[in-house]
Amino acid sequence: MLVSLQDDGADLAESRLQHIGEQTGLILARRWPGAALFCRNLDAILLSDQNGAFLGRAWHGGEPPYPAVTAEEVAAILERWEGTEISRKLWGDFVTIRVDREQPGSFRLHRSAMGHLPCYYHMSLLRELVVCSLVRDGLAAIGERPTVALGQVVQHLARGQLRLDATCLEGFNELAGGCELVFEQGGTPAIIRRWNPWSFARPDAWIASEDEAVCRLGTVIGGVIAAQASHHSHLLLGLSGGLDSSIVAAGLQACGARFSAINLVTSDPTGDDRDYAAIAAQAAGAALHLAPESEALIDWRHSDAAHLPRPVAASFTQAGDRQHQHLARRIGASGYVTGGGGDHIFCYTQSSTPLLDCLRHHGPGRRALRTSIDIAKSADVSLSAVWQAALRRSLRLSNSYRWMADVSYLSGDAACAVVEAPRHGWGDAPPDIPPGKAMHVAWLQHVQNHMEGYGRERDLPMEWPLLAQPVVELCLRIPSWMWIAGGQNRAVARRAFRGVLPDILLDRKSKGSPESVLIRTYQASREAILATLQSGYLARHGLLDIASLRMIPGREAGFRSVDYRRIMTLLDVEIWLQSWLGD
Repeated sequence: MLVSLQDDGADLAESRLQHIGEQTGLILARRWPGAALFCRNLDAILLSDQNGAFLGRAWHGGEPPYPAVTAEEVAAILERWEGTEISRKLWGDFVTIRVDREQPGSFRLHRSAMGHLPCYYHMSLLRELVVCSLVRDGLAAIGERPTVALGQVVQHLARGQLRLDATCLEGFNELAGGCELVFEQGGTPAIIRRWNPWSFARPDAWIASEDEAVCRLGTVIGGVIAAQASHHSHLLLGLSGGLDSSIVAAGLQACGARFSAINLVTSDPTGDDRDYAAIAAQAAGAALHLAPESEALIDWRHSDAAHLPRPVAASFTQAGDRQHQHLARRIGASGYVTGGGGDHIFCYTQSSTPLLDCLRHHGPGRRALRTSIDIAKSADVSLSAVWQAALRRSLRLSNSYRWMADVSYLSGDAACAVVEAPRHGWGDAPPDIPPGKAMHVAWLQHVQNHMEGYGRERDLPMEWPLLAQPVVELCLRIPSWMWIAGGQNRAVARRAFRGVLPDILLDRKSKGSPESVLIRTYQASREAILATLQSGYLARHGLLDIASLRMIPGREAGFRSVDYRRIMTLLDVEIWLQSWLGD
């Protein structure tokens, strides 16, 4: 946590520093004129000197292998301080701070692109800027009570996959990955974006050869997994036996990492992947632990996002999450690793946009015809349907992804407030970005709110190798039509690990679903859940359509999975609100 005074840049008084430590339980790590750095764990600081600090862990970019950055190299980076260079040459989970000693109270703070070290900032009523990784620490430091930003809550209810810089707590904004916060004494915080996915999604950055894309993807993923695994003595991998988690298992085996695997088994056959998981574990030489994913492990009155400024936790994930926690403690794991995000970064799509990208880049011809055939095979539709969909999409004026709003069970006023989608920090797709690549970047935005809000992240670090910066940058450079080559989704990733993973895993098309756990959770407590929604914070502030909620018991016979999921999403937001407001 970095605290800085805005009014006159005066040094922070000893009493103020002591008060912050007492209220937060944090340790004073470094003091500068007009600013101070507090940490929960001093081991998190790779370097702290008179010019600034470097918190977290980082590796050199470029081509693998990825050596860890040394303290001496960090010192040189802080001395030069070039934000664009930091984003280009380093990747990992870190925040760098550069203090202006000639202008007390002024500093620059850079957060790593695609990093998982949280970073929020807030200007207090006393004009004191606080930057923190936990919002509750920030509130404790400035002595303010949390205030919910209702407008942001409504946006989250309507477009839960769209992560904005503004959080759902008033006054707290997130410093997004790859951004730099600049604060000068007497001014207001300014944000400079040093890393942007559009730079890698542009046609002039694309990899022309599918063979090159395949070769590089396998090498980069292997290098990232090896780098992240080097920080652990024993990792616990969530292994479904699907493509993405199987790729991570293969990468862990290749670098010699010590790891165990856990497979979550549901009583519903649609969620039973144990046979595929067993094949993947055997291929990787890992011990596989089967764990029942039961609704009995779910406490829907508790939010695993109670420490976060957004209601991103889904209560039904507690079942699997608790099993991860129990097993991690039993085997002495030092961290978790997941194949999460693979669908998003490997461009899993059944839309016609890869055809439009191909036509725009190569023009009509055999390549475009082959791409349309691949889409038809992948989506199991006719060839004419693909071309008709592509024609309809081409008539749209914008090449940007359209963020649709779900206003079901929202009041009329709330629904009207979210007609227009707010602008994401990455902005709309530039004119030279074709629609398929614009969608690929949107998928990257989609996954952001699924990367936190788990109970296990409070116990041990979680590794997301498929969403690490080197993998993201490479995948964005691979044209969209290559990802559906041969009529297979995630085709480049499948080819990259052909011969490494068993064919039965690489050719797998189906995947188990945990929806049955969510549905049973609702059905077991439907009366209490509906009562909570009808009398809770959302309802009292006029955000919900109470009449529609009251009609639910008479309409459940026609419910689909999406209906159950929507009700539970509303509930998760309500419980999150109660965790912050003490309702």
